[in-house]
Amino acid sequence: MDEETRSFLADCAAVALRAYESGVGVGGVCPPAPFTTYEVAGASTQGTPPSDDGDSSAPVVEERALVGRATLGSSKECVVVAVKGTDTASNWLSNADAEVDGSGAHRGFARANEKLVARGLLEDPLLRDAEEIVAVGHSKGGAQATLLARDLLKSGHRVRLVTFGAPRPGGPALAAELDDFRRRGALRV
Repeated sequence: MDEETRSFLADCAAVALRAYESGVGVGGVCPPAPFTTYEVAGASTQGTPPSDDGDSSAPVVEERALVGRATLGSSKECVVVAVKGTDTASNWLSNADAEVDGSGAHRGFARANEKLVARGLLEDPLLRDAEEIVAVGHSKGGAQATLLARDLLKSGHRVRLVTFGAPRPGGPALAAELDDFRRRGALRV
């Protein structure tokens, strides 16, 4: 692997990890970028140990995606969409909802994506005007990033996909649909 690819992957990993946190900025990515955060709150954490601020009824963030501009590796600035992976019990239930839906996608991942899209993710002005979009995610977030990348490709965007430890996002029909996408440089790590 050449140095440029290694640098690009390291920056993508930093963005993917940041999706687990609040979207205040992405450290380690040059330049540090503010990201717009799209979140879907789940049930409260009632009955769980209190957080650092003592609140045990704060809502849990079930789904989160970040959208912002960043320079990944030494490439030119691009728009990045980073999707949070599995970190709640509800996420694990979503992972287990593995029936394939009418679009060929894993039903749990597709439903999780629908929640983010309902929050306006695909209408983000940065995405609308982007020359190039990099979709990135870890675990369930990688599967969701794949589905988002498919939607962005269908709307005419140029998209690169980088996933870390992501499960397959659907069945054979979806795999066939994504074959050309994979040939154009999707990276599964």
